[in-house]
Amino acid sequence: MIELSKANKDKRDKQVIRNLQRYSLVKGKIFYQAPSDDRPRLVLPNITELLDALLYVYHDAKCYGHPRVERTLCHVEKDYYWRKMEKTIKMYVQSCEVCQRIKGRNTKPPGLLRSHAIPATRWTHLAMDFIVALPEINEGYHAILVVIDRLTKRADFLPTTMIATAMETARLYRDRIFALHGLLEEILSDRDSKFTSAFWTNLCEMLGTHQKTYKCFSATSKWRNGAKFTYNSRHQSSISMSPFEADLGYPPITPARWKSVKESKVWNDTAQTLSKEFLEHQQDVLAKARRSLQAAQDRMSNYYDKNRPVQELKIGDRVLLSTNNLATFHAGTTKKKLGPKWIGPYAVSEEIGHDYYRLELATRVKFHPVFHTSMLKPYVQSDCLEQIILKSAASRWN
Repeated sequence: MIELSKANKDKRDKQVIRNLQRYSLVKGKIFYQAPSDDRPRLVLPNITELLDALLYVYHDAKCYGHPRVERTLCHVEKDYYWRKMEKTIKMYVQSCEVCQRIKGRNTKPPGLLRSHAIPATRWTHLAMDFIVALPEINEGYHAILVVIDRLTKRADFLPTTMIATAMETARLYRDRIFALHGLLEEILSDRDSKFTSAFWTNLCEMLGTHQKTYKCFSATSKWRNGAKFTYNSRHQSSISMSPFEADLGYPPITPARWKSVKESKVWNDTAQTLSKEFLEHQQDVLAKARRSLQAAQDRMSNYYDKNRPVQELKIGDRVLLSTNNLATFHAGTTKKKLGPKWIGPYAVSEEIGHDYYRLELATRVKFHPVFHTSMLKPYVQSDCLEQIILKSAASRWN
């Protein structure tokens, strides 16, 4: 035991001697030279004010242009050395006011995919959207209200106009959808003014539904009278069958399949209304659709969530807000490419549902104060005097 302790002490002593050999004293100054260094580097004391002033020159100066941590370290370590210098440089760069506002993320935006719950029954949870600016047909319609059952994926295409009022849209929905399928539980819609009007909200409350609004973008599609049948007859990968089959329990009969199914068991079953075998088959089809939807959601979640960070914010945290979806004047510029990518900081005042936060915005800011976590990033406070001056100059735009 004594010999082992002595061996360890000798090993430590040799390491200390090797480290000391890397230091030299020249004209009252201490220099450090590692085996990989080309020449000795001046050793600096770990004084915050001194190091901040040095890093301001190597990072904020125009000739360097705010490089990232690795490049800033590469520039500094050519001439200087101090203990834990990489950690000091990383903290300085992360708290740089200019870098936080100007530079974009180099990772995926935070926030995992939040899939909607799979409905238990047909036509209780619908998704609605408008396809507009279509060629006008004889009846004067040039828009389509698309209504999709979220379980079976069966769709209904209701012709309408681009100038249809909220009252006309609600009447169309009542006569063509509600009259056929009864009381609904939930409607997913985009942020079209037809859905957010007071009349539509009152109608949803009267029917006992809850309207959710999500921002989305729809592509224009050329409409034909057979579009509804064509869509509902096509195989949907998310449910592993056609919407007609998921909703009715059997694929629709087309002219091409008339002879082959006329005498088949499927044909005979459909003629026996509410037969036991038919109802059992319907239940099996519904269970298959729900399993397929769950598998599709799992695939989408695995793809979307891969390498995507989780960002959890607390009330009182200070964050920067992305300017991607904001008007350019909020960033203090008329040219979006020349403006900052982030503004703030703002304090988090409330957490709303999953991954949505309400911010304490200035009274002169007129946009909605609730944002998804992907639009936010934590703000890192800097103690450097020069950075505080930059922050004060930028605060007039917030």
